[in-house]
Amino acid sequence: MDQSEFPFHETAEDATNTAIIRSGKPFKDVAHAIWPSLKIDMAYARLKNCLRPDAREVLHADDHIYIANYVGQHDFLYYCAQRCHPSRPDPVKPEDEQAELMHEFNDSVTRLEELAQRIRAVDERPKARGSTMEVVS
Repeated sequence: MDQSEFPFHETAEDATNTAIIRSGKPFKDVAHAIWPSLKIDMAYARLKNCLRPDAREVLHADDHIYIANYVGQHDFLYYCAQRCHPSRPDPVKPEDEQAELMHEFNDSVTRLEELAQRIRAVDERPKARGSTMEVVS
C-alpha cells in the first residue's frame, strides 16, 4: 500500500488498532506476542483495553513499535511522523538504495585504482643512490 493511502490517525492507539486490523492478524495473537506470560484471553482483554481512547492502562512507544513490526503494518510510525513533521517521510526504495550503494562502490574502486597507479609509479622511479663520500688522500 502506498503511504499516501494511510489514513490520518488522531491517536497512537488508533494507529496501532488500524495496523492490527489491516494486517489481518487476530488481536489475540498480537496480544499473546506482547504478553506471552499472560493467558491469551487476559492478554487480549489487556490489549483491547489499552487501545481504547479512555483507557487507564496505555501502551508505551516500544509496545506500539513492537506491534508495528509484528503485524508488518507501520501506521504508528506514520502517526509519529504526522505529529512531528507536516509531511510523511519517503520510504527508501530497495532499487534506489542499491543504486546508491553501487555508486559508492564504484567510487571506491576508482579511488583504489588511482592509489594503485600511484604506488606503481613510485615503485618504477629510479632508486635514489646514497651519496658516497670519497676519501681523498
